[in-house]
Amino acid sequence: MRARPNLSLVGEAHIRELRERWHVEPTIEEMLWLHELGLDVECPCHGERFDLIGTPVRAGNAWLWPMTVMAAVWWNDFGSRWFAGSGILYLYALAFALAHGRGAEVVLPGRLWPLGGTRRIESLALLLNREDASRAVSWWALRCGATRAEVEAAVDACLPPPPTPRVGKQKPQTRPIDWQEIVHELCIMSGESASYWTTGTSMASTANAYARAYAIQAARGGMSSPSGGPAADALRAIRAAMAEIVAAHTPPKEAPCAQST
Repeated sequence: MRARPNLSLVGEAHIRELRERWHVEPTIEEMLWLHELGLDVECPCHGERFDLIGTPVRAGNAWLWPMTVMAAVWWNDFGSRWFAGSGILYLYALAFALAHGRGAEVVLPGRLWPLGGTRRIESLALLLNREDASRAVSWWALRCGATRAEVEAAVDACLPPPPTPRVGKQKPQTRPIDWQEIVHELCIMSGESASYWTTGTSMASTANAYARAYAIQAARGGMSSPSGGPAADALRAIRAAMAEIVAAHTPPKEAPCAQST
């Protein structure tokens, strides 16, 4: 037997609004319409959920993943500062962050490397010492089996293209993204663990999920979304459907009777 389907949360909120605010009892067809439009709001990019992390790119015998939140935080807070001005080591450090962004263990050589042994750190997030990071990146670079050109190509394929500068306009000042706050709110709204949002999906998908979550909250409250794209289009569509349903259930106004002379 087919399992009982779940009504779209956004669609359910709009059906409730029809009943409580507009005193309209929608037909079955209208409820199905709002349900399907609500699904468009909740998942505006159909099929996206099957490709959340993105496709890895091979560099020698290593795999680089699209930037995750954990990799971005480590790179912005530590790696980019530690390896600035280090030449080719800067490139390999960035590739190292991409290779370990999904939670892979970090191999850390001993202080007497190459004479000493190695130990493993649970994840990139725990690599918080500059000296340890230098040894870990060097160890990884020597064993990834890729040329500099191959590493550069893999890094370019994993990172989004830089934004096109606007001619004649000064770049606006933007504050750093507070990933801790974003992940915290996503955990509350979605029920997923923090590790899912930091290592289980790409940074871009985490940001999209955060924007979508707020769009859903806006839709439940009957508000519009300030952002553009598929989510905003879906919100406009469901609000237009609401207006059409209310109009269909509003009795026509009677024309005033002509007064006899």
